[in-house]
Amino acid sequence: MTEPGFSLVRHTTDGVVRLALHGELDRDTTAALDDGIHDALNTDRLAELVIDLDALAFLGAAGITALLQGRQHATRQGAAYRISNPHDFIQTVLQISGTLDTLTDTTGDPGMN
Repeated sequence: MTEPGFSLVRHTTDGVVRLALHGELDRDTTAALDDGIHDALNTDRLAELVIDLDALAFLGAAGITALLQGRQHATRQGAAYRISNPHDFIQTVLQISGTLDTLTDTTGDPGMN
């Protein structure tokens, strides 16, 4: 069985880092997201980290955990964190898991109030 690919593309503009995820985020691919988040949080003057889910085809439980942990790490470093563009399937998974509001809400993030 061939594992579907996963990649992320980083875009940085004016203190905002956007990580665009492509493919499947599951237990086999979360390390790549963790590394991307870690690298982004080490960016000078990072104000906000946005995880773009538009091209994400699958989101497993380990992927949800990685997204939540990323939010915790960003908050500890004083950066706002949110996901963007969850399409129908991904949005449904996040709603069922009870994490959609947490991951899209920036009211509790530093600098976003």
